Amino acid sequence: MKIVKPDYNQGLLNVMTSIVKYYGGDVVYPTHPVVDELLSTPQKHICVFLIDAMGAKLIERHLPEDSFLRRHMVQEITTVYPSTTAAATVVAETAEPPCKTGWTGWTHYFPEIDDHRVLFLNMSYFDYTFHKDNFTYSTLPLDHIQFKLTRQGVHSQVIYPAFRKKGAKTFDEMCDRILERMSHENEYTYCYWDAFDSLLHKKGVDCEEAIQMLKDIDKSIENLCSKLEEGQTLIVLADHGQIDTECVNILEYKDLMDCMRVKPSVECRASAFFIKEGRHEEFERLFKQYFGNDFILYTTDAFINEGYLGPFGEHPRLRELLGDYFACAIGKVNLIAGDVKFVGQHAGLTEDEMMIPLIVYQKGK
Repeated sequence: MKIVKPDYNQGLLNVMTSIVKYYGGDVVYPTHPVVDELLSTPQKHICVFLIDAMGAKLIERHLPEDSFLRRHMVQEITTVYPSTTAAATVVAETAEPPCKTGWTGWTHYFPEIDDHRVLFLNMSYFDYTFHKDNFTYSTLPLDHIQFKLTRQGVHSQVIYPAFRKKGAKTFDEMCDRILERMSHENEYTYCYWDAFDSLLHKKGVDCEEAIQMLKDIDKSIENLCSKLEEGQTLIVLADHGQIDTECVNILEYKDLMDCMRVKPSVECRASAFFIKEGRHEEFERLFKQYFGNDFILYTTDAFINEGYLGPFGEHPRLRELLGDYFACAIGKVNLIAGDVKFVGQHAGLTEDEMMIPLIVYQKGK
C-alpha cells in the first residue's frame, strides 16, 4: 500500500486558512495557493461542504470521469493526521492543526478522571456512559471559524445532519439549505454530512450501496450548483477516505496488554499506548512481533517531532494525552480493543485514507 504523510502547506488546514484570510481574519499558518487564487476576486458567499469519508480515491474509483465531482476536482490534497473525523473536521471547523487543538482522534485517555472519553460525545468509550459535565470541550476547548469570523463582523452559519437539533434529515434537504444560505451576501457557511461514512463502516468501501450513494451525492451537488449565481463559491471536501480492514482484538494479546497501564486510546488505526514503568523495551519487541507489518511504531516524542500533527508547536497536554508510544497503520489491520467491528475504516497512513478531494464550483469557471 502507498503511504502518504500529511502536507501542512497545501492540505486541508491550508484550505481553511485561506478562507479565514479571505474574510480578514488573522492567520498564522500557510494558506493554500490554489484557493487563494480562486478567492482573489470578491465573493458574495463561500460555503464549505464536508462529506465524511468521501476520499479522492473513492471518487476516482466509483464515479466516471465526466461526473460533476470529478470534473470540478481542482486537485487531490492530504487531510491531516490521524486521518479521522475527530481530527480532520475540527481542523475544518477551526482552521487549527491537531498539534494545537489536542483533538487527534475519537477518544482520549484523561488521567485526572481515569477514563477514556469520546471527545465529540463526552461519553466513556468502554462502558458507553454519557456524562453531562462537558468535560471534553472544557478540557480541550475549540475556537471555531464562525467565532473567528464574528470577530471580523462576518456572519456565518453551520448546517449539520439530523444528529443535531434541527439538522437536515436528507442530503437533498441539506443542499436546499445551502442554496438558501448562499443567497445571503458577505457570509460564510460550513456544512457536514455523515451518512456516507456510516455506510462504509458498516458495509465496506466497494459495496453497491456506497457506489450508488456516491452517484446520488454527485447528482445532488450538480443540481445545487446549477442554481448558484456568480460570486457564490462552493468548496466540497472530505475529512478522510476509507479502506476495508481486518479487525484484530488487541485485548486478546495478553502479554502485550500486560505491558500497558491502561487500554489504548485515540483510534484503532492510530493508537496511543501507555506503558508500565520498566516495560518499554518489552512492549516494543512484542508490538513489532505481532503488528510490525501493519503499523509503524513510534515513541510519542518521535511521532510528534516528525510533524504528523503539524509543525506549529503544540497543545500543552498533547504529549501527556498521547502516552508513551504511537502506532500508525500502514496495512489493513484495524486494531480494536473490544467487540466494535467495522468493515471500512480510516485513521491510517494509506493513500486511500489520506487523500481527499478539493472540489470547487464557481459559476462561469
